[in-house]
Amino acid sequence: MRCFNETDRWLLVNGEKLLKWLKAEAILEENELKIDFIFLNNAMIQQINKDFLEHDFATDVVTFLLEADNEDKFAFGEEDSPDAEVYVSLEQAIIQSSEFSCEVEEEVARLMLHGLLHLSGWDDDNTDKRSKMSDRENQGLERARQADDNFAWELKTKEDTKD
Repeated sequence: MRCFNETDRWLLVNGEKLLKWLKAEAILEENELKIDFIFLNNAMIQQINKDFLEHDFATDVVTFLLEADNEDKFAFGEEDSPDAEVYVSLEQAIIQSSEFSCEVEEEVARLMLHGLLHLSGWDDDNTDKRSKMSDRENQGLERARQADDNFAWELKTKEDTKD
């Protein structure tokens, strides 16, 4: 698992701890995919949503299982390329954290886990499935709280990190 930040404004501090937690959640799901998590702003995720899903609006998370198999990757020298990509809008996570009265770090973690769960076979296309997926997300977030004393990662503006 890798994490990339394509935004100009935000910086993830202690991102390795976030990825460690997500790897543990992937093991619980028996998910061995190499996943790239990419942080975007609303304009960027809206463009992806429009181009690939034909939805012309910003969303919180978009997940893609990539098509190339391992033999193709090896043949083209791309052994480190991902099997899947999860795009997360940090802007939308900030909005939603306010709506749901939670820390932005928790909402970012939830969205990343949500994408991971989709890649593990979970679906949320009806009320019952959505409820079960939300319960699974809550269980994962509780493990993160217990393991790292209420999330060991932090989202900061790049301006806040300048000395």
